[in-house]
Amino acid sequence: MAAMRSFCDAVSIFRIIFFYCIVNIFFIQLSFGLYEDQVGLFDWRHKYIGKAKYVYFETNHSRNQRAYVSTESNVIAAINAKTGHLLWRKVFADDDGDVAMLFYKSNVLITISGSSKIIRSWNSKNGHLIWESGVHKFIPLVDSRFKNLPNIMKNHQATILEDESLLVVSNQQICVVSLNDGSEIWHYDVSESSQLFGAWNYNNKIHLFSVKIMSDKSYVSISYLDPETGNVIESIDVEADWILNDHISCEIVSSCLICISSRTEVFVLNLKPEILSTFSKNSLDLKYFIEDSEFEKVENFQIIPLSLEKVSDKACIKLGKYSVLFKLNVDLLGVQVVKFLKTPGFFMSIDVLSKKLIFEISESVLKNQPCLKVNVFEYNTLETASNLESVIYLDAEIAPPIYGAVYLYQKQNELSYRFLLICEDYSMFLIQNVGNKEGKILWTRNEGLSQVSNVKMIELPPSTSALQLSLLHDEFSVNQNVGVFNKFINRVKAQFLHLQAFVSSLRKNHQFSNRNAEKSVSLKRDQFSIYKIILLMTKAKKLFAINSQNGEIVWSHFLPHVSSNGSFEIIEQRTSAHFPLPSQCILIAPLNLNKKNTVIYKFNPLTGEGLKEPVSIESYEYLQVAELPFEDDKSAKVVGVVTSEKQLKIYPQNSYTINKLKSHMDSIYIYLANQTTNTFIGYKIKETHSNFELNEVWSIFIPENQKLIVQKKKRNDEVVNSVGRVLGDHSVLYKYLNPNLIAFMTQQGSGVKGTSYVYLVDGVTGFIIYSSFHRSADLPLDLIHSENWLIYQYYSTKHRRTEMSVVELYEGFEEKNNTAFSSLDPGSSPMILSQGYFLPVSGVRTLAATITQRGITNRNILIGLENGFIHSLPKNFFDPRRNLKQSEMLNEEGVLPYSPELPVSPKGFINYNMTVEKIRGIHTASAGLESTSLVLAYGLDLYFTRVMPSRMFDVLKEDFDYIFISGVLSLLIFSSLICGKMAFIKSLRMTWQ
Repeated sequence: MAAMRSFCDAVSIFRIIFFYCIVNIFFIQLSFGLYEDQVGLFDWRHKYIGKAKYVYFETNHSRNQRAYVSTESNVIAAINAKTGHLLWRKVFADDDGDVAMLFYKSNVLITISGSSKIIRSWNSKNGHLIWESGVHKFIPLVDSRFKNLPNIMKNHQATILEDESLLVVSNQQICVVSLNDGSEIWHYDVSESSQLFGAWNYNNKIHLFSVKIMSDKSYVSISYLDPETGNVIESIDVEADWILNDHISCEIVSSCLICISSRTEVFVLNLKPEILSTFSKNSLDLKYFIEDSEFEKVENFQIIPLSLEKVSDKACIKLGKYSVLFKLNVDLLGVQVVKFLKTPGFFMSIDVLSKKLIFEISESVLKNQPCLKVNVFEYNTLETASNLESVIYLDAEIAPPIYGAVYLYQKQNELSYRFLLICEDYSMFLIQNVGNKEGKILWTRNEGLSQVSNVKMIELPPSTSALQLSLLHDEFSVNQNVGVFNKFINRVKAQFLHLQAFVSSLRKNHQFSNRNAEKSVSLKRDQFSIYKIILLMTKAKKLFAINSQNGEIVWSHFLPHVSSNGSFEIIEQRTSAHFPLPSQCILIAPLNLNKKNTVIYKFNPLTGEGLKEPVSIESYEYLQVAELPFEDDKSAKVVGVVTSEKQLKIYPQNSYTINKLKSHMDSIYIYLANQTTNTFIGYKIKETHSNFELNEVWSIFIPENQKLIVQKKKRNDEVVNSVGRVLGDHSVLYKYLNPNLIAFMTQQGSGVKGTSYVYLVDGVTGFIIYSSFHRSADLPLDLIHSENWLIYQYYSTKHRRTEMSVVELYEGFEEKNNTAFSSLDPGSSPMILSQGYFLPVSGVRTLAATITQRGITNRNILIGLENGFIHSLPKNFFDPRRNLKQSEMLNEEGVLPYSPELPVSPKGFINYNMTVEKIRGIHTASAGLESTSLVLAYGLDLYFTRVMPSRMFDVLKEDFDYIFISGVLSLLIFSSLICGKMAFIKSLRMTWQ
């Protein structure tokens, strides 16, 4: 009994210790949660403003000097001129219209935006709104022949008058408002027979420029108004038959109106009433500067003033990449070419510190290194100001500079300047020149990333070095016919070389860490393949490679041969798994000069090598680009390009890939969607005369009153883990996994009378698997197509809310005995289930679904909202088997009860306060962890994060306390051993008694 008593005492002691440890673990876990200081460890956001249109430097000499910018993305912002960081920004909604003009005066910013000309005043220090006003009334354009007129004089749609008021041009009306409170002073309406296109304040008169048509002839009407009352003083009409041409650009130079209507024709009109009579026609004589063959290729031409603040007798004509600086002879109404710039660049002038200078900025190459040349001239004499000239050598090639702003100041009794440049790739950087020192770039902003059009995530190479991989390749590629002794010698050599490589890598890592310890971010694959290279192709014709770990730019290349208005296709042909062959991608885009031609780049996505020049420029227009189901002899995926002549081109093209294509022709089907003709046409490949042509197999004609909005097919990298769904009664409902399905949505009408249609079509047979429509539905439309389900959204104008629907397809309760799905197999139509919901938030911009490596993890639906938030909803909420009356079978299966309202929880927003302004798309990719999906949201900003739809079940959390758990386990083990020993000793003593 005593032995039993001591044993029980030991067990009770053990229980007390165990309970104490468990209680401590509970409270310790509460104190080790994720707090605000851990935000940003697994995600990042980069904020942008877009391509700059107007730039002003802060005029007062403050310590933290600023630059104020308005952009084509409807943004105004203040930038720290020393660091390039955003101090504040204001993003206007798309409904407000474009920010047409920006003015800076006395620490106040004035913006004019929208076709209705909304005028706003902002505090330049903090970006707060001071007042807002609008024109008296908005009169839309009536005559379609006048549609190009508002773009003729973009810089003269508004002007600041001398009495602290602002004059604004708005189609058929001008309005003058006070800069103090925005109140209207007076307005003037022009006659319906004419159309305004600009205004100018000169010699205490407001000059109004309008176009009228009389007797099938076009006239430019110049009206002179009193700036205080708005009364018309006089009006003069001048014949100008060329004013309604498509490419017209006009500007005020000295006291004259100058217009350019072609590459060489320049028309000059003196605006003084006593002289004004007719336009004087001039011809630009540029034969001494450029060859006729090169000049004929110029398509774009525009007159650009040297300064937006003051009118001068010199201006610049932009002819494609060429720039012409000319001087106007007012007496003779003649144009004299002063300087001609062959390389990409521009001219501008500045009048400050009792000096008037002309700056010439151009691209150049000196000492085999790209550079920027800044030449400065005296305005009147055109003599070189050598003390301000500078050459800035660049580490890499940049896009041609197109616009800029300069701030001139004195430092240590030396004339210095800061130059903010905007380039063709939307990038902006600041050049500083202090005295006679060499100019340098202080900072750079890559604003092209605000216009991302294509995203691709690339696997990083393994952490093993190339030398080690080469040694392994040599070690295991020994001929098996050699003797055992030769194999042994080869193995010993290989091991010795491995040791040398290891010592060499240690030395290099030590040197690199000492040289750049803070900035070093390894571009090697991590243990769970979470870090990747993100390829971003932008509308600015620039391709970026970004490290997903921190968002830093690894490399970037400007592609001048690519058209900015076309679509781009990036396909990863070969991954880093095929050592010693490098990773390889292919970029296909329309050619810049001729969109009916195609340019092809082949490059290494890890280094950008191969992007300096295209590998091929083809003389065809491509309609579609896709991966073909086979590889070439170098483990590169073969890419098929469908041309406008309905031919199939393959890359790479050689005898091996051609034979491969011939063997796979019968299993390849291609479809083309044409938004112009509203048709879907399916094709099969046919070989004719050593070419591969497309033979039409089926076609679907969408009614003329419907417009094709969005069409998607399933992702190529999607993995389906389960072919069926286990029900509550343990039966299996097999999924309809048709990889050839195409989903598309069309829109008929708009507003309350609008109707949205959704279709599911088999891309092989053209058979419409499913179709549906929703009345009182309007844009925006978007959809997700994956596995056996389809989720789409539309805006209900009747209920004024965003509604979403889900469609799931099943084969039934019997599995088809096929190893692979075939659309040509005879069979019954799939079982279709659908259900509708509504989202209690408005402004859905885009939809996406998470994706994982093996498809085991539950899917989440990512919803990008207009306010910049990204909401994550489990796919379980989009289940057409949800029922109002919940049965035991559905409870067993885990199906949620039906509720038409989708839940929106604050915890469901994956980007918390890191909103993405003007979000346009969400790209998802799988990581090495099955629980993790990588997400990149892009719009005006970039946001990257990782999500875990089923929580992190395959690894321990980052905040897991290894030391504490190890200590607790050690204490438990030690306590159990002590207690057992004590019980054994006490039992032995009791036995001997």
